Amino acid sequence: MTGNAWSVMPAAPIVETLVPVLLEKPHAVVIQFEDGASLTAEALLARAEQFAAYVSKRVPRGTPIAVAMGNRAEFFIIWLALLGTGHPMVNMNPALTQTEAEHMLRDSRSAWVLAEQQASQLFRSAQTKCPDLSEVLILGEQEPDGLLAFCDEDDSFDLLSAPPSIHDTTFITYTSGTTGMPKGCAHLQGETCRYVDVVGRLYDLRSTDSFLNPLQFFYGDSIWLFALSLKLGAPFVSMRKFSVNRFWSVVQQFETTVLLGIGAIPNLLLKREPTTDEQNHTMRMGLFTDRGVVGV
Repeated sequence: MTGNAWSVMPAAPIVETLVPVLLEKPHAVVIQFEDGASLTAEALLARAEQFAAYVSKRVPRGTPIAVAMGNRAEFFIIWLALLGTGHPMVNMNPALTQTEAEHMLRDSRSAWVLAEQQASQLFRSAQTKCPDLSEVLILGEQEPDGLLAFCDEDDSFDLLSAPPSIHDTTFITYTSGTTGMPKGCAHLQGETCRYVDVVGRLYDLRSTDSFLNPLQFFYGDSIWLFALSLKLGAPFVSMRKFSVNRFWSVVQQFETTVLLGIGAIPNLLLKREPTTDEQNHTMRMGLFTDRGVVGV
């Protein structure tokens, strides 16, 4: 392991580390999607500050806010905003069943849920059975401006004005529910910092790397990878959904070097008929959240 503890990511509120990074290089692309959509540091921070102003005036600090969407830029805009306002983010799969959605919303005591249009009926129906859920906010279709209806263009919130403690919850994930009702897992600010710091030092990751995320953001692993990419100044490339057929073309197009995945991904890739693109690539390492690290 290279460097001293906390040399990659300090043990401090996440916004105190990441906001200065975003301000330092405002025109840098911090999120790149496989389909060409992207978001700069300046755009991410401005939208997060606008949404934070909206939330801070309407939801008491410390109250969970649920987010149910696929891989789109607004996920990280919301995450950054809530880091500054001190609201835990509850990550929800937009394809949940009605029973699962109601259970998670009641269990987390979420005050709001932000969801895409296709899940609007699911969450509006759940609202009648979730006493703490006061609002169901439906994102607009135009990315990355799906939150514009919940922002005042002339109003913004300084994300550094009252940062939460590293002992506060930054996001909450839920188990799949295969052994009963889904169980909530709270992830503290300090835990996220530790993930970023340990992974960055253990594998000597650098700004010259380029990270590929094929996982859904709501699983939570992408959060610490995104924070790591910002801290290092390394590109963060994301697929909308994992695809065996598109995987190597994305690797080649964006010259990614480090993959974040789960154990099923190599198995699926190996089932495809071999092609020349599997040897003509820049990928040097895979970080698998359930099976350790594999060099490629």
